Amino acid sequence: MSEIEKKLFAPTGALSDTALNWYGRPIEKFDIYAQAFHLAAKKLAKGLSEEELRDIYACPVVYLYRHALELWLKKILFTGSIILRLEGQDAESVREILNQKHNLQTLWRKIYFLFKKVGWDWDTELKNYEKFIHDFSEADTKSFSFRYPVTLDEGSSLPMNFSFDLRSFCTHMDKFLERLDQIDCGLAGELDQMSEGE
Repeated sequence: MSEIEKKLFAPTGALSDTALNWYGRPIEKFDIYAQAFHLAAKKLAKGLSEEELRDIYACPVVYLYRHALELWLKKILFTGSIILRLEGQDAESVREILNQKHNLQTLWRKIYFLFKKVGWDWDTELKNYEKFIHDFSEADTKSFSFRYPVTLDEGSSLPMNFSFDLRSFCTHMDKFLERLDQIDCGLAGELDQMSEGE
């Protein structure tokens, strides 16, 4: 069989066969996907030469971090919506959360209001991370800027000479994503307690 006749997504029986979506409900996997994109971003950034990290190769790294961030924000909202429903409060559906598309600021605002509804404090650390949400939203409003060189109207996706320190960016994002993981774990813990109480 020629290479062109082979299926692209087909197991071969080799150790490199990948198995996806083999357990649980897909909605429960947002955290695992967020962790996978985060890990890929870290490994990619670590593998870049000093010359590569100062050029276009930074784009896939930033995109992977941004996607991991978006997945964590949506996962927190999913977990929070289950808690709110169990408490008899109004909560957004999965469809409503996903329909926020790539708008990080909207997702962040919704998490702020989720904290208020579940009685959690919005601490100084979270207020500081809001700056990162703003920075991302300013540079990459619709998750487009680091994936394409041009916008739909053929303008530049990023301003001329858009400069930043990729290593510093990665360090800040690693801490932010770890904090979001902790938040989701805290919500999951509350959810477990509520389930045990019933």
